[in-house]
Amino acid sequence: AAPKPVRWKSRRGRGSPWRGFQRRRSSARPRKSDTNDLFGGRLGDKVSGWRDVELAQECYFRHFSEGNTAKFEVAKAREALIDFGLLGRNSPEKQVIQKLLLPYQEKEQFTLHQFCSLIEQARTQLRLAASPRLIEAWKSYDAKDVGALPASRVIQFLEDLKAKQLPPLPHCPEHILEDENGPEAVGSGPVHTYQDSPSLKPDVPVEAVVKELNQDENHCIAIHEVEYAAQWVRQLYICRRRYLERLLQKRSRLPEPIFQELRPQLLALFQFFLSIADDDEDVAAVDFDTMLERLPAFGLAKPGCQQDKDVRQTLTKVRSAADDGDVRFSGFLHGIRMLRRREITESEEEIEALFTAYDSEKSGFISNRAICSILLRKGLQPKSVVEQQGIAEILEEMDADGSAAFTLTATQAVVQLVKEKFVQIHTHEQTQEAQAMGLTPKKVQEQRYVFLALDVTGDGALEMMEVERAMDLLDRRMSMARLQVLFNEVDQERVGQLDFVQFLKLMRNVEVVLEADSEEERKKHSGLGENDSV
Repeated sequence: AAPKPVRWKSRRGRGSPWRGFQRRRSSARPRKSDTNDLFGGRLGDKVSGWRDVELAQECYFRHFSEGNTAKFEVAKAREALIDFGLLGRNSPEKQVIQKLLLPYQEKEQFTLHQFCSLIEQARTQLRLAASPRLIEAWKSYDAKDVGALPASRVIQFLEDLKAKQLPPLPHCPEHILEDENGPEAVGSGPVHTYQDSPSLKPDVPVEAVVKELNQDENHCIAIHEVEYAAQWVRQLYICRRRYLERLLQKRSRLPEPIFQELRPQLLALFQFFLSIADDDEDVAAVDFDTMLERLPAFGLAKPGCQQDKDVRQTLTKVRSAADDGDVRFSGFLHGIRMLRRREITESEEEIEALFTAYDSEKSGFISNRAICSILLRKGLQPKSVVEQQGIAEILEEMDADGSAAFTLTATQAVVQLVKEKFVQIHTHEQTQEAQAMGLTPKKVQEQRYVFLALDVTGDGALEMMEVERAMDLLDRRMSMARLQVLFNEVDQERVGQLDFVQFLKLMRNVEVVLEADSEEERKKHSGLGENDSV
């Protein structure tokens, strides 16, 4: 196990190895104050302040447990930088980090001091790489081209920038994560339990970062100050995300290989799991049949998979050892891996043939363009900007070093993830249309699962006969003739099928008609009662 981080009573004590290191000051930026304990009095590229020092130490020893005698490894150094919050979001930024790592390969040892120097270099280079996009976004806020904005406008600018570039983090209920040694028996094994810094647990708001910026005589903040703040907002977000991922690994007792495989989608999978789990349980769990019914909405299985004997047999292993037989989060993740491997195996020969055809040099790698061509051959052509962005995000996630070169295994994973992403995007768009119709999320969720259960062919449409079965499942009673009239009203193109949004419209019209009939019947009985009394 890695040694626990040392806590020093004084940040400038003689016995501290940081004595000379903590006295550094950020170049070209004056120190503001010594009052802030989290940021060390300013926002800069230098590693200073107790949070920077403590976090740098934790990230270093988490991946280089041997200490100052550790040998340098590119993959470990990259992961340590990401834990610190320094992550390349696109190929240029990833290539910048890759160039910074190259000189350290020639050194025999990789010390903590060298890691801190690497942090400072990465901070500077990533800030410069992100500067053009920040300036472009700044122009819409600084219409008069003053080069400075009031603090309130800077906060709004950073919040909007964060919302556009960084997806929201899910809420992790403490009562679900508190049982560390619970019945998570599926695939349990040795996991890393290095203690995280207390500064990672709370989510630092943007206002706290803006307070550390210098203001001019007009109480405005210059754009070069906002550049540092934007980098810190992004860095704090990545630190928080990595902390939640490690927390889920620890509480679910996920082995390291499974954790690294699912890490890019871990928080999204956890959020989906919570949406289908039983909130009344001390440890979140979901019924096995319910899980099978709701997996298609996330793109993790085909519609009607609850009726597939092979799928049920494959996922039976993920059931909990408890008597209730429910599925907990670790078992849910193992089920996701099984389903993905099953899907990849079904199209393995086809993707391998396409990969070999595009790998003309027989190097074992293909480019981004070849990946896109394979997606087109598989029928995964993006039809909207959102789908294009989804493909770009997946390619960036899979391209760790920014080389834009993909192996056969990575290509298979990209194809599978794009399939799931398209389903998730389509589901989200349908939910938005349903909310615009005035339907509650609970009702939409209920009718989606009925729709998916009846869509055995997986073509995303129901015929009249299947709609009749849906009426029975939803406990709606109506004559065939009236239902056919309502069906034709929604099916204006007369194709004989309804997609999910049209199905929602039909069910809404059915409820309106049934409520009108019920009201008329009530008035009729009420009128009869008055006549009898007279």
